[in-house]
Amino acid sequence: MSILLKVIIGVFFSSASLLYLFQLVLRNFFHISLLWSEPLIQYLFLIAGLLGAAVASEKEENIKIDIFKKLSSHKSVRIIKHIFCLAVTAMITWVFSRQLEFDAADSASSAFRVKNWILDIPYIVIFLLSAVYYIRHIITDLQRTEGSR
Repeated sequence: MSILLKVIIGVFFSSASLLYLFQLVLRNFFHISLLWSEPLIQYLFLIAGLLGAAVASEKEENIKIDIFKKLSSHKSVRIIKHIFCLAVTAMITWVFSRQLEFDAADSASSAFRVKNWILDIPYIVIFLLSAVYYIRHIITDLQRTEGSR
């Protein structure tokens, strides 16, 4: 799964970079601009960054809390860390789901003529993916704790 996510990240990041370069050429040499390109570039970079965070959460490389560094070998601290990350991820997912509800009630469209609520879906999917990774880490840590007794 992480290979597919890395490919998607690469496609989004490359697309945003190429579109940004194209926009620079249009502005500097032809003195024109595409109105829809700025929000699309921002969206592509944001989604690529969030997907990168999901990949990092799968590999347990996203959150390092220095105060727990010495205690990180203790399984209970790892479980607490994963539960904390899961709680934060769940809260963010809930916020984005509420935003989707508000955007669905509103008939507004984005700069590139897509309903705003459709643009909220990737955020929810990405954070749900991160939540699944945290749940998997918690289960793995609990199994290791039970196995070491």
